[in-house]
Amino acid sequence: GVSWEVIQDFRRITKQVPIDLVAAAAYRKPPISNVAPDDATWHTKDICEQLIKPITGRKCSYSELVAAQDASSAAPANVFVSHAWDYGFEQVCSALETFFDSDHAHGKGLTRQNTFFWFDVFTVRQRNWEEDQADPKPEGWWMKTFLVAIKNIGHMVMVAAPWQKPLTLTRSWCLFELYACMRHEVDLDTKPRHNSSL
Repeated sequence: GVSWEVIQDFRRITKQVPIDLVAAAAYRKPPISNVAPDDATWHTKDICEQLIKPITGRKCSYSELVAAQDASSAAPANVFVSHAWDYGFEQVCSALETFFDSDHAHGKGLTRQNTFFWFDVFTVRQRNWEEDQADPKPEGWWMKTFLVAIKNIGHMVMVAAPWQKPLTLTRSWCLFELYACMRHEVDLDTKPRHNSSL
């Protein structure tokens, strides 16, 4: 997982660096994305395509890269993040920030200094579709991997916005993550952002 400080670094980057809307228009297309091509807000998919892939060269996950450079930036995850890639990145970060005030975080002694997030854009090697097709995982690999990961991590934060109809509950992977959380009786926090919209 990555530290809270790593996530904060990316928050700072997205406030200083404008998104490349020409590049974004190439991947912001249904059914993959419902984000408008001219939306200047950084979304998780934008972080992946415009920052993570270029930084890692698609050779490793970002968490592996930073762990090799600074051991305090990455460690075994103790919180799994369930979110939709159409959420604004700041929206996800704001929701995670409220996690530190939760009863679960206090009860487990999780702070900004000792929490490491399994946040897919940072912890999974981000490759292009063609690379995935050329080197596919065995059938069922992702499902088994997520089941074990969520069980071992022991805590999940699900971004749930808008609260009345969370986007995460319309995504099959997020529903599977919720199933894994329930199956293994993992602690769950849902974090809405009442004043934010997609």
